[in-house]
Amino acid sequence: MSNRTQYENDLAALKTALTEMGQSAADAVEAAMEALCTADAEAAAAVAQGDGRINNMERDIEHRCMTLLLRQQPVAGDLRRISTTMKVVTDVERIGDHASDIAEIIPHLVTVRKEGDPAVSQAIKMGQKAHKMILDALNALTSEDEQAALRVIAADDEVDYDFNAIKHTLAQEIAADPGKVDAALDLLMVIKYLERIGDHAADIAEIVPHLAGVRKAGDPAVSKSIEMGRKAHKMLNDAMAAFAAEDEAAAKAVIEADDAVDYDFNSIKRMLAAEIAADPGKIDAALDVLMVIKYLERIGDHAVNVAEWVEFLRTGRYHHENMF
Repeated sequence: MSNRTQYENDLAALKTALTEMGQSAADAVEAAMEALCTADAEAAAAVAQGDGRINNMERDIEHRCMTLLLRQQPVAGDLRRISTTMKVVTDVERIGDHASDIAEIIPHLVTVRKEGDPAVSQAIKMGQKAHKMILDALNALTSEDEQAALRVIAADDEVDYDFNAIKHTLAQEIAADPGKVDAALDLLMVIKYLERIGDHAADIAEIVPHLAGVRKAGDPAVSKSIEMGRKAHKMLNDAMAAFAAEDEAAAKAVIEADDAVDYDFNSIKRMLAAEIAADPGKIDAALDVLMVIKYLERIGDHAVNVAEWVEFLRTGRYHHENMF
């Protein structure tokens, strides 16, 4: 198999992995709403337990993205898609977290609110709208459909309206009977998580237009970013080797190497700032690269953190006093 064919296969696999993670998060929201509707504590527990799988999917996708950035030289559309994926997985992972948060509330909630409770019914309808937003946002992203993305963003107003309406209902409920405060607060937390899920779906949709930006092959900022990525990659490998060998000298070399990565970050950032100043229409394409180099800069920082633990292994001292 040629390198190009392997590269295209890896890109396709990345897209599939993101789609599967998004569907898993959407399924978790749907299952949480179903558990709320049926007052099923066991089903709610299953949603909460499944959050770890979504977290693992996020780590897998981030690894795929970094591997493509470090081993290949993506430009133009490919670079945009990889950087977009790195942004989207954070929103998708948080959607999964919020589904789990809702599920953890349900066992107590169903003991204090009666079947057919109007506020619960409203919350379930709100959840169904948020769930649809997730699916529509992911479809818009996959098809790079700006109009579909705009519809998702507009739909967030309905979810926000529901949130405020239910919040008002719960406030009146507490005013009429302060003894219901616990039941009201449980449901208030549920609708707040649903409101945040809608926000994350809208965030995903807002990324779609950025895919229209273009960076040409051989772009200097992209080339420098790839060089920076290789330095960060070497730092990470060297840090792990120093950690395994408990080699203080090698660890110090890693710490010193971080200056070069930081220099590259600031250099590329200045280059992107100059690019935007010269042509404000390039801001979206510049932001894509800026996100990539920020992730690379953080990888360098994490490599330094690993290296600094070598000192602790050897001496019992750590570079930072507040290590625990």
